[in-house]
Amino acid sequence: MDCIESRIGILGCGVPSDADNQLFINQLPGVTIKKMESLADGDEQQSFIDVWSDISLRANKKFAVLVKSKINECHRITDKTIIECLVCEKVDLFDVALWYLYGTELMIEITSSDALNRYTTIDLDKAESLKEEFYTEFLAALNDAVLSIDPNDTECVTGCVPCNDRIRFVEQVP
Repeated sequence: MDCIESRIGILGCGVPSDADNQLFINQLPGVTIKKMESLADGDEQQSFIDVWSDISLRANKKFAVLVKSKINECHRITDKTIIECLVCEKVDLFDVALWYLYGTELMIEITSSDALNRYTTIDLDKAESLKEEFYTEFLAALNDAVLSIDPNDTECVTGCVPCNDRIRFVEQVP
């Protein structure tokens, strides 16, 4: 899902704080650039930018799978093209969910790090707690976003139904 890439940024990397109302990873509680910099191991990750790149890749891949599952669960849509179209058409609805998933992935990075520093020793319990909190927030925001979509009121579906009369929607509340 190309439309979700670069939806979450890092505040302080030459980006104005009001840039297109973008959400920034370091606006989440307990998240700082300094923390991300401390995770860079020097071998594969030279700086917090490399750490951020790894976190972004994992979060975007995981998001794609989880959002497809949730849309299928709620709207019984399994067609990958339609699901991606729905997400990209309504991408703003998914920003908060994506933001918290990025936070979850950062906390996973912290709790899994081999680097011994303050953030991976003293703050380990705090990172575990934040990981759980962020994932709970992600699930709630994802649920709200998916329930906000009306598959019958979108070009993604109406444009496809005439060419594929096997598509049928059954809405159900999870």
